[in-house]
Amino acid sequence: QVIPDSLQHFLDDLFVQLPIAAASDVKIRKNDSKIPCSKRHYFCDSEGAFSKAFAEYIQLALNKETHNNDSSQQLDVHVFPHMRFLNYTDAGSALPPHVDLYKIDHSTGKRSTHSFLLYLRNCEEGGETALLRDLREDSEIMAKVLPRKGRLLLFPHACPHEGGTVIS
Repeated sequence: QVIPDSLQHFLDDLFVQLPIAAASDVKIRKNDSKIPCSKRHYFCDSEGAFSKAFAEYIQLALNKETHNNDSSQQLDVHVFPHMRFLNYTDAGSALPPHVDLYKIDHSTGKRSTHSFLLYLRNCEEGGETALLRDLREDSEIMAKVLPRKGRLLLFPHACPHEGGTVIS
């Protein structure tokens, strides 16, 4: 487990206190507007405590995974302070195939390269994140990641992916 339980619990407590974003910030599915997407909540880690902790945990896990003992070869991780919590509360919610756009951290000038998903809840049925070969409608699924509390998924922005339909 990359992210300690104490930080996950703190984020879960924070999430339930955040307001739902205005309707204009919530995207609807392009192909069929009757299919709901997620409710979105935003948080800015203005003091940098979470961003720094996430970066340290992710960097430790990545460097351990690649067995990099040489400090000159170790990966450098930077986590941006703006966080978005996606909440798929409605059965039938889904997210169509897409790639993530990069963000710019205006305080450092750095441009993001990867997305990370930290699942704060289990989804008993459905809701998986599918990593796709491309953005075609019938694209091959390279991997499916089930939403399990505490699971961290890290992938390049350019990796096509979709959020499977939430059943329960």
